[in-house]
Amino acid sequence: MSEHGDGRCNDCGGRDGLHFSDCVGEGSGGSGGSRGGSSTLVAVIGLILGLVLETLLLSLFGVDPSDCPGIILLILWAVFSGISIAVVDSIVN
Repeated sequence: MSEHGDGRCNDCGGRDGLHFSDCVGEGSGGSGGSRGGSSTLVAVIGLILGLVLETLLLSLFGVDPSDCPGIILLILWAVFSGISIAVVDSIVN
């Protein structure tokens, strides 16, 4: 909580996570979670890379995807996508 006791920013007095453009405490205005739209791009790139990594793994071991249960393919995609998103996020940010 802020010193105001009503959820306002200590630096600029903005309410509900919104900040004035000259606020130095929380960045430059807008909602607190926005990082210029890069998080959507990171997620899309991570999901695509996860699918590519899954395909490379299956090709490496010579496994036909039609022989695998769908849940296994989804789990592998989720794991590889999570790793990819973390790596891309660390590079971008």
